[in-house]
Amino acid sequence: AISAYQVISDNNVRNVDPSKRSCYFDDENPLNMYQNYTYTNCILECAIGFVRKKMLLETGQSCTPWFYPSIDEHVAETCDPWQTQQFIKLVSEVPSKNCSHCLPDCTTTTYQARISTSTSGRR
Repeated sequence: AISAYQVISDNNVRNVDPSKRSCYFDDENPLNMYQNYTYTNCILECAIGFVRKKMLLETGQSCTPWFYPSIDEHVAETCDPWQTQQFIKLVSEVPSKNCSHCLPDCTTTTYQARISTSTSGRR
């Protein structure tokens, strides 16, 4: 079974500071790699930035794997396979507090999937 949970914020709440309403609309909080704000885009952009800085500090080199968006395509080098492996490992280790500026979407749909089974009467 699949169920959907929809959150829709009225435009009247735009007058409330995002930190008090705890969400951003898609045209607020501009991101570097994406035109529209989403929580997922913000987290990904934050993680990529964090890992690039960490790699630069640790190895003196910074890169982005070819399958990730790049903040600045002219400056960012593409990671080789070994750097890509390290990059992916570091992305999974980004401290959640590092991206605390990313707020949920004011309007979103969340899906939940459930699997159930039953035994038939046959043996």
